[in-house]
Amino acid sequence: MCARLRPRTDHERSIVRVLESDRRFLTAAQVRDRLTAAGRPTRLATVYQCANRLVAAGVLERLTIRSSAAVYGLRPACRSRHRLMCAGCALVVNADDGEVAEWVARTAALHGFTVTDDSVLLSGTCAACAEPGPEQSNVVELPATTGGGTGRSALDLTARIGEERTG
Repeated sequence: MCARLRPRTDHERSIVRVLESDRRFLTAAQVRDRLTAAGRPTRLATVYQCANRLVAAGVLERLTIRSSAAVYGLRPACRSRHRLMCAGCALVVNADDGEVAEWVARTAALHGFTVTDDSVLLSGTCAACAEPGPEQSNVVELPATTGGGTGRSALDLTARIGEERTG
């Protein structure tokens, strides 16, 4: 049976409740705004401190979008290692697939690597964000990338997986 650790403080519990209410990962500022709207004004620094403790405790995950924006969401009780994440609205879908695990193991062996973390995050655009239209209220405004990344996206990995399967 898989179980999730419990948050210890009122602030931590409030943050978890906000994240439980949606399948999307949220920035710390979005969590703070939702807490304030729910009548629990909270400083942004408090959200960051609690979120970091919850990440360390295994309750939350922190993912990075566009190499700069950190978003937080609940870690599944039974660890799902592979995810699809919408770069527009931060919707996260678990995508565990035996083929991905086999590809990771095969590629690691081919290059003489010992894999210590075989989680895969693929980013793209969900169907709702891909739909043209003025009412795109689900789109999350994220800061532009300011460099410092590798210049390669998770979609590069998708292309390489596809090339390997067809080649």
